[in-house]
Amino acid sequence: MSASSLASRSIPIGSASGVRRHELDWLRTAAVFGLIPFHTAIIFTTGSYDYVKNTQSSAVLDALTAFVSLWGIPVLFLVSGGASRYALSARGVARYLNERVMRLLIPFTFGMLLIVPLQIYIGLLSAPTPPPSLPARLVATQSASTTSAGVAAVAAAAAAGATGPSGVADVLPSAYQPSCSR
Repeated sequence: MSASSLASRSIPIGSASGVRRHELDWLRTAAVFGLIPFHTAIIFTTGSYDYVKNTQSSAVLDALTAFVSLWGIPVLFLVSGGASRYALSARGVARYLNERVMRLLIPFTFGMLLIVPLQIYIGLLSAPTPPPSLPARLVATQSASTTSAGVAAVAAAAAAGATGPSGVADVLPSAYQPSCSR
């Protein structure tokens, strides 16, 4: 396709010509349908207990989900930005914002208040060893980091690259460390 034919297909901002960009539709469809196998694969990976986990894990699925995690959401944002340009040109700002609130904010609020806490609860129940309560984790981390031996342990763990889910060096006693069998 030549540059002149591409230029003739583009729609200037503010134009309400009603042209549908099918390539954006297909990118969005592929990205959304990719979410299903991605979230299914997370069940078989090591890592966060926020998800329901299987007793067996897969290094291949670990690598695959790590790779997809890098570009999955950015692709959705890219497609959303491109589609928003055309949606804004066909509607006014007030109508566009009203549609976004109805289609995004209400389901997001429902999910955050009802589905995510249930998912975390079920994930914690299915953990091989129950994680410590937040107060126990804070006390263990605080006591380990305030003694000279604890400070040395934190420094050694950080130097070795031993970090927990928060990116902070994990120096909790082994009884508090969740184990995941491969």
